[in-house]
Amino acid sequence: MPKKTRRTVIKKKEKKWFKVFAPKLLGETEIGRTLAVDKKHVIGRTIKTSLGLILNNPSKHKIMINLKITSVHESKATTTIMKYQLDPVYRKRMVRRNTSLILNNQKISTKDGKNIQIQSFLVTSYRAKGKQKKDLRKTLEEEIKKVVQKNSFDDLILQVIDKKIQKNLKTKIKKIYPLNYVEIDKIVLK
Repeated sequence: MPKKTRRTVIKKKEKKWFKVFAPKLLGETEIGRTLAVDKKHVIGRTIKTSLGLILNNPSKHKIMINLKITSVHESKATTTIMKYQLDPVYRKRMVRRNTSLILNNQKISTKDGKNIQIQSFLVTSYRAKGKQKKDLRKTLEEEIKKVVQKNSFDDLILQVIDKKIQKNLKTKIKKIYPLNYVEIDKIVLK
């Protein structure tokens, strides 16, 4: 006599679409949509996208932004910026023969108490010697520390996107040695 087999019934919950919006400082535009069963499953998800797509500005496509979903109201998910990063290919194109690349990596607190890791670099017009590189790195480190401690995290991100900080740093540091570029490569919220 054959054995009776049990049937298990799998209960499926219906998934819903949630619209994901950029933070206020980037204009609260719709970035995309995500699929989830419940609101609590959406919170904490991260989205990596180009800043050019959010702002609809092709000149900003070299900047990548990581956004984290922090809250959900009805079917609208709001995000905050977790990471700002330049495309590695963009940095590689800046460095040419007979130039020097000077890297800097710091952990600093902003005015509003958020701990960030900030990576910056500068490219000289000509090949620099050891003492010159040391002086350039030291002044870059000091100037970035001053700027970060004066601004909140949101203000800092806006100024980096608009290239205001980079222009000010270049005018202050180029007195030591001729420079081609001063860029902030990465900002990570810890």
